[in-house]
Parts: sequence; structure tokens; C-alpha cells
Amino acid sequence: VMTQWYNESIDYERASSYYQACLSMMCFNYCMKQIASKHKAYRHFLYASDVKNLEQIHAKLTARLPQLLPFTQSNHQSSSLNAGNENDFDFSQSELRPIFYPMGTVDRFIEIAEPNTRKKIETCGILCGVEKDNRLYVKNILIPDQKGTADSCTTLNYEAILSYVMEQDMIVLGWIHTHPEYDCFLSSIDLHTHYGYQKLLPEAIAIVCSGLQVPPSEKVKAFRLQDRFMGEIERCKKVGFHEHSLNSKYMCEECGHADVYDPVKLGFIARIDDFRGKK
Repeated sequence: VMTQWYNESIDYERASSYYQACLSMMCFNYCMKQIASKHKAYRHFLYASDVKNLEQIHAKLTARLPQLLPFTQSNHQSSSLNAGNENDFDFSQSELRPIFYPMGTVDRFIEIAEPNTRKKIETCGILCGVEKDNRLYVKNILIPDQKGTADSCTTLNYEAILSYVMEQDMIVLGWIHTHPEYDCFLSSIDLHTHYGYQKLLPEAIAIVCSGLQVPPSEKVKAFRLQDRFMGEIERCKKVGFHEHSLNSKYMCEECGHADVYDPVKLGFIARIDDFRGKK
């Protein structure tokens, strides 16, 4: 398992999925530290890390690992233990824990992204939240440092995201991004991005906000990757926009387990934290 974590971190980094690379490497380093503390012969593995500044958050990681990595809380076996097996990703939407997101906060995200949307530049954010009574609730949207184009958005400074999640005592429940010139769907690039979230947490959602003049019901939608295509995306090493066995619109599905909620009724304070340009 540790060998796979290490290899996955390298593959993710090569695919520019730095957040997932960092998570995989942290799993590896955490386990190696536990081994090294009991078996001195393995101490040379202590610093086997390619992720910048990873050691700086190791102390917090030790206490926060179960909450940081959603699959350790999932009722399902983690697919990372048996990568490549199609059945490992097979979850009926009826088996998924329900996940709720605050529509008011999503509307605020759209407002914050509007300057970029007018310039036809995508904006993305990370959905952070908690589990309560076997339900998942998005509380905060973190807008990280990023580089956007008309049809893509690349997250930067992953160390800040990880520190934020730990400090806020939350877990990552998915992501959100805008489509300034398109309707709501997941592109081939989006499928690869969401694969990382869904592999760690089967319930993870990808909220897409269209910048087009469309009916309210078509303005915001929550998607997930169809389980039957998880193996295909895992094996695909292509980058940029590319073809899969089907058009990307038919490889994702709207989330039947996702709905909106009023955070005030649960005593939650939902907010947006914009980290762009902050050090």
C-alpha cells in the first residue's frame, strides 16, 4: 500500500494534480515515520518526499490524518488499496452518504468570480466541510491561489490549502468552478480533476456554475464521475483536452445524493475564504 501511495504521488505530480500528490505523499511519509520510530533500519526513508515544505505540516498531520483524508471516514473500502479494479469504484448513488451545500454561499462565490467571468476566465474553489450524523455538509468555500483561462483553472500553493483544512478542522468534500462561456458539465480535464476527489471520497461533488444566460435550474449543477468510468480515468495518462471512450458529458452524472441546505438551521456559519494574492 505504501509503495502504491509513493507511486501515485509521482503520477499525480506529473499530471499536475499537486493536491492529490501531496495527499498521497503524506500518507506514505506518515506510515514511514511510524515504522521508523520502531524499526531503526528504515530511518533512511524518513525524508522520502518530493513535496515542498511537507515536513513543516507533519506534526499537525499526525493528529489530523483521519480527518484530512476522507476515505478513512468512508463506510466503503478505499479504492487506493486495490487500484485498477473496476469494482472498487462501484457505488450506487443510493449507497452514498447525502451531501449538502449552502446555496447562498455558492451564489456569493459566483459574485466573487464575476470579474473573471466577464473576462472569460474560469474561477475555482475547494469545498470544505464536516460530517454530522452520517451526512456531509459543505460549510466553507476556499478560493486558493490559481491560474485561470477561458476553459481551465489550475490551483496553486497547495501547502496553504492543506494547512487551511487542518486548521479549520474540516475535510475536503469536492470543488467548485465556473464555466464563463459554457453550460454545466465536466470537461475531459474536469473528469481527471474530480477523479482525485472522488477516489478519496466517493460522495465528493463537483459544482459547476455556468456564466451563460440560462434558466436558474441550469445555472448551477453538482456532478460526479460515473463509477463505471473511474478505472478508465485512472488509467488515462493524457493531459489537456482529449478524448475518452465517450464524450465527457456522458461520463459524468448529476448528483442524486446532493442537495442544498440552510446552514443557519444547523448552527453552522458558512463563509468564503479568498486566498488569492495572500501570503
